[in-house]
Amino acid sequence: MGIVDALKNGNVTYTGNKSSNVKIELGNGNANIDVRGNNVNIATGTGNQNVVVLGNDVDIKLDQNALADWDSSLDQDMVAVISDKGTVNIDTGDGNDTALTVADNVNIKMGKGDHLVGFWGDDVTIKADDGSNTIMTMDKMIANGTISESTTILGEAIGKAAVDAVQLRTTESTELLYDITKETGTTGKSDFMKKMQETYKLDASNMKMLETLYDNGGLFKEYAKGVPAYAIVQSVTQKNADGSAKYVLARVDGQDDSGYIHTRGLQDGTFKECIATKQRGTNSYTVEQEYTRETATRTTYRIDGTKNLDIDLANGKTNNIDVTSTGIVDIKAGDFDFSRIKVDAEVKVIGDPDVVKNVYTEPARKISWGTNVGSTYTSPIIIDFNRDGKVDAVSGNTGIDADGNGIADGAATGGDKMLAMSDMNGNGKVDGSEVFGDQTVSPFTGEKINATNGFEALKTIAQQAEEKTGIKCYSGGLVDLQALKSALATVGVNLGFISDDNVTELEDLAHVVALNVDNYNQVDEEGDVQHRQQGSYVANDGNTYGANDVWFKDRTQMDNMIDRLKKSK
Repeated sequence: MGIVDALKNGNVTYTGNKSSNVKIELGNGNANIDVRGNNVNIATGTGNQNVVVLGNDVDIKLDQNALADWDSSLDQDMVAVISDKGTVNIDTGDGNDTALTVADNVNIKMGKGDHLVGFWGDDVTIKADDGSNTIMTMDKMIANGTISESTTILGEAIGKAAVDAVQLRTTESTELLYDITKETGTTGKSDFMKKMQETYKLDASNMKMLETLYDNGGLFKEYAKGVPAYAIVQSVTQKNADGSAKYVLARVDGQDDSGYIHTRGLQDGTFKECIATKQRGTNSYTVEQEYTRETATRTTYRIDGTKNLDIDLANGKTNNIDVTSTGIVDIKAGDFDFSRIKVDAEVKVIGDPDVVKNVYTEPARKISWGTNVGSTYTSPIIIDFNRDGKVDAVSGNTGIDADGNGIADGAATGGDKMLAMSDMNGNGKVDGSEVFGDQTVSPFTGEKINATNGFEALKTIAQQAEEKTGIKCYSGGLVDLQALKSALATVGVNLGFISDDNVTELEDLAHVVALNVDNYNQVDEEGDVQHRQQGSYVANDGNTYGANDVWFKDRTQMDNMIDRLKKSK
């Protein structure tokens, strides 16, 4: 293979020293800039800029000398810098911008817009003007899947650099929780229970459950290979009266990569929700002649996080700060509708309590502490159109704009379809006001219905249709879709289905006859797609199939920015 083929296929390794004294000045326009060098100075005009620098002493200024009519809401800059010494200064200007750094001595300045910042290193200062903010240390971005080893920008392995940097400042230790070999029978059980009480000081209810599980063998079963079904773990939500760590017996019923497991520890005969440390290792129950052996180990990861972090934010809609630090942390924020600030110090990935230091807001506003960022959801009705026994829907930058913020929120997919009316507001597409959910606008009154869910919205419009046109659309809990279609036609509105990313052309009703709007189940779900109300429709073959009111998380520019990173390869 010749050099041309090698260059095309990326089979070339660049060696030697980096460039020195690199200066790049650009006017307005979109640009991709990839530099390997020291003493780098980059300045650009307005536009969508992707900038990657591998080097030291870096100074980047974007969106300089903006024109008076420049719309910064359309601007999306992404800057990534990896440096092992010197200083890094980044000014992204106005816009919906992303900044990623693996470096020490970092100063990041961002103008008006939504901001996504990920960093790893010491002595970091972040200052942002009005806008929504998501600010995370790289370990958090890795844990929640925002970046991974495969994440690249302009071909540079930013994700791998972040993973390697975090690993360099992570220590691992394995602890033997218990290892007891005793004769089987009362003596072995008695010694085991005594050892557990002495070691972990479990309360009476936990000891009772421990004994029950010992007797029936449940204690020694595995949730997954190498992971015990039950474990004695350090509670995050509870402590002893003297402030010391409290241990509880917990059932492992779920894991995630962020290092926490959700558990239910038994209290007074009932399970109580808590969050506890991840239990790793083995837990076996084997009988060899007259001996029984029980063993368990736990592996702990401690992360040496960012030292000296200073965050200064202006006003905005949402503020999500999730950082690991073993030094001084100062966070100042203006007015926010919702704020979540989480600072882990001396972090155990498997479950140390949160430690918040030197955190304040000016002026004082409502700050919500916890593990869930506040999200709003909007809904349409989606039916099992292909009659395969399930209702398929997807959230993402596709389908309808349910909340009217200009960003698509979700769609029916996999052969299933969303019930919709034709474009009433004249914006050229079907949106949240024209499907059946909490945003539905009545074609008969022109007013928002304010229904609690899609079934209620469909029922209300069917009843209004009968009042306005005399066409009977609702009877016995069912809405006759062909009758409703005829009633809607009297005010120039069509009724049909859409699916996937089609938000302009309605398809016909096909085999769908009527929807049951009175009988549906309320279901609690989590995630970006929630099938909260689950009902049915009647087909022309006389059978009933699934019809759900599906709630999509309202997507924002921040969601798009995070998706942009996740999709980087």
